[in-house]
Amino acid sequence: MQKQDKEILFERLKKSGLFHKTLSLSGREIVIHETTGHSSRKRGALAMQIEQDESLSEDVKNSLATLYVPLMSCSEGDVPESYDDFFWMKDADIETWVREARQINPPIFALLDAQEERLKIFMSSLQEQEAETEKKSVKRKRSRRS
Repeated sequence: MQKQDKEILFERLKKSGLFHKTLSLSGREIVIHETTGHSSRKRGALAMQIEQDESLSEDVKNSLATLYVPLMSCSEGDVPESYDDFFWMKDADIETWVREARQINPPIFALLDAQEERLKIFMSSLQEQEAETEKKSVKRKRSRRS
């Protein structure tokens, strides 16, 4: 991002009174801000664009809807210019960006929250199954000894 563009962005954010935070992620300066009408419109347009892209698999579409769309809708500055650029970012940078953006705009990460909740339930169920299998194994070993 050019210095002049950065100054215009910061001035706009300052005048709007929106809470914002600047992140430096591997040479990128990304400004996360509270959601606005502009953000909502951007979120809708990106979601539609992704849904209509027949070259993307369902897994990729889900990843983009969960992470890329909300991040791009509340971020300005040196943001990735394409899905591909986004996927080539370091995992640690994406994790930092998501964590910070979620703190400022929790509602727009509802899909991510739902996926994390489903994963917790799945992992809990898996652990219960493993514990039950272990109990059965111990019982079989005891019964064989008798």
